[in-house]
Amino acid sequence: MKPLRHVIFAVLCHRAHIMGLVGLLLLTAMAQTAPAVTIQPYVQLTVQTATINIQVNGPGDSAAIGPVIVKLAANTANTGLIVSATPLVLATDPSVTVPPGLLQVQGPLTNAFVALASAVNVTGPMTPGIFSVPLYFRFSSPTLTQAGMYTGTVIFTAAGTP
Repeated sequence: MKPLRHVIFAVLCHRAHIMGLVGLLLLTAMAQTAPAVTIQPYVQLTVQTATINIQVNGPGDSAAIGPVIVKLAANTANTGLIVSATPLVLATDPSVTVPPGLLQVQGPLTNAFVALASAVNVTGPMTPGIFSVPLYFRFSSPTLTQAGMYTGTVIFTAAGTP
């Protein structure tokens, strides 16, 4: 008859061998079912300023206080940052509007204020990366603009390029 410790050792070795086979089977199964990871191209915009306030005290150009910072993050080449605007509407009388071309933007590419009569690319095409883009806004008020609070929407756009 074998001593008890030899029997326990033999059982443990047999058990370790079985566990090793189970582990090998699991490893083989995992290798066969490993998922593929696909990273889609993306362009993400974050605007750090919710409103653009411009105080107009008479005809001429009136600038917003401080820049609007737009953060652009992309893992693909992209169009760059494009800015457009809707007409500004008088809060007390929605039938009174001001064309978006009286709102102007200045960005890294423009180097000067450009009217938002149509969309303006303020950065030019961009490579993948994370960028903070400071934008400055001003309003060019003609003499006959009716007094009051006007609101509108500034639209920031960027898209991947093929």
